[in-house]
Amino acid sequence: MQKICPKCWKREKYCKCENRSSIERDYNMVTIIKTLNLKGFLTEFCCGGHPDKQFTEIYIQFKEQYQFNSLPKDFIYKPNKKILTYQEVATTKPERQQLIKSHIKILKDWVNLL
Repeated sequence: MQKICPKCWKREKYCKCENRSSIERDYNMVTIIKTLNLKGFLTEFCCGGHPDKQFTEIYIQFKEQYQFNSLPKDFIYKPNKKILTYQEVATTKPERQQLIKSHIKILKDWVNLL
């Protein structure tokens, strides 16, 4: 987890805003969430996956329903729940780490193309 400023999107210790509140985001999701919000796709919360859990899930909860022309590979968007999600079961921690790494890249590439 990393604390960041929701106004300037800098890490808490580098923020010079008058706004002294911060939000916590998984380290591997900070750039993705920052980019989405700057592009107008406002987010509520997210998860970048946890390799220690057998069930791998990466998701972004949006503040509003959005219409996307395309989705990142293997991700599902549920507009009624305003959530973009990827779910997978892997038996070993190295498999889960690789799934997380590859799907974070897929998600990041998709966000950059929006």
